[in-house]
Amino acid sequence: MNNPNSSLNLDSDEMLPEYDFSVGTRGKHYQAYRQGHSVTIYQEDGTTIVQDYPAIEEAIILLDPEC
Repeated sequence: MNNPNSSLNLDSDEMLPEYDFSVGTRGKHYQAYRQGHSVTIYQEDGTTIVQDYPAIEEAIILLDPEC
């Protein structure tokens, strides 16, 4: 295989130059995310899985799995 990334040191903690987050805006999608969102997973066999996540105020958040 002729992989262009094969010569990169994958153990490095530094980010690659093509991932430039210097112009990002913190909290840009915060309000929309708090209103709720859904995740759609498209599987190879043609089926889809849709998981809805309601708004934070309506959701029950379990922090301790032993409860």
